[in-house]
Amino acid sequence: MRIGLFSNMDDCEACRSLLWELRSKGNDAFVIALDFGAREKKWSDDNTTLFLSSCDALLDMPDLGLDVVHCCSLKDMGEFAHTYAEAMDIPMVCSCDGTCALHVSFLTKECVMAAIASDAEVARVIEKNHVMRHLVAIPKEESVVVYAEKVTDVYRQAILDYAARAKIETIVPNGTHLVVGTSVFGKQVQSIAVSLDDYAQLKLKKGRRLVPQELDYLIGRQSGIGAYEKCLRKISCRDHSEKEVREWLKKDYPQDVAESVIARLKREGYIDDEKYCRTQVELLGKALWGRKQIVRQLMEKGIASNVIELVIKETELDGYGNAYKVGEKVLKAHGNGSLRKTQDKIRKKLAGRGYESEEIENALESLDYGETELREKKNLKKCAEKAMKRYGRKLSGAALWNKVFQYCMMQGYGTDDIGIVLEELKYNEEN
Repeated sequence: MRIGLFSNMDDCEACRSLLWELRSKGNDAFVIALDFGAREKKWSDDNTTLFLSSCDALLDMPDLGLDVVHCCSLKDMGEFAHTYAEAMDIPMVCSCDGTCALHVSFLTKECVMAAIASDAEVARVIEKNHVMRHLVAIPKEESVVVYAEKVTDVYRQAILDYAARAKIETIVPNGTHLVVGTSVFGKQVQSIAVSLDDYAQLKLKKGRRLVPQELDYLIGRQSGIGAYEKCLRKISCRDHSEKEVREWLKKDYPQDVAESVIARLKREGYIDDEKYCRTQVELLGKALWGRKQIVRQLMEKGIASNVIELVIKETELDGYGNAYKVGEKVLKAHGNGSLRKTQDKIRKKLAGRGYESEEIENALESLDYGETELREKKNLKKCAEKAMKRYGRKLSGAALWNKVFQYCMMQGYGTDDIGIVLEELKYNEEN
């Protein structure tokens, strides 16, 4: 095993005993230390220590072929060791003592696999702050032989665990998300759909290894990406309310996924109930729906009543004008009956479309019934003849005429007009 022991210049002698014990066990170990007086880099006479003037000097060197990086002085060397470990894609192990127990930020880096605590108290501090899952407590009183054996076991486990982490091999754009291809032990494992937000937040890049929590998080988020794109396809056809989107999502996705997708769609402006309300009020108004029906339809879509009232007030619907237009259409379609029956149909139609009583009566008074009135006697005669044909098969005489009279009344014709028409029909029948 080839091990790089990163240490402060002042601490080089402190890790010598560990260095020699590791080498005595057949490991190829050496110290990497900072020496600001050195020219970029130099080796010690016995080739056990590599002195560097800066981190850049180490990164400019050819790959040292390390299997693991051990930062023996986390407080001052943590960033230096991490930079190299990350660049070389190898695991990192950290030693912590009482002086640096609070300087644990480097233990959260993705390449750090284990923390070797110098005593139980330091281990407790690290574990309490949940910065490292793999924690090895090795008391200071241990002999260097036992210490080296335990540390070697940590190295082996760190190398195995690190290699088992999913490594990002490819990142390919795919519509509104990215497809991240990962591998373990160099073998393709899976492709994960990743949102652009997660990509930026987790600072994903090719070659980066994912900690288990990150991998679980990204895998768990995939259903949300599918749900988000499903909603986008629907919304691209026409606007929808928040309630509608929630109802689609709850059929196929858990509540937390649905709420997350809805929050994102609202944040990006794809869901906006007030904007949706304005569009619908305008469209329903043009479709000649009355105010009450518009309110009813929007409330069914989950729009808040105060939003509806505000939008309708600002839109200034032409209730009288629209009611008149609906009345005209009904009059043209049903103007071949009695005037009263035609007016009843207009009134019923307007009420069904949500117009106010005042708007309905105003429309009825404004309509032109001239043609209907001119055709009324002719229409009444057709109505009476139809009734005689229908009931004449079973009735005759006074019973038949009474039935015809009742039928014409039900169609909205006046009794005087019915009497005149029936007298004409009787006369024609007798002659």
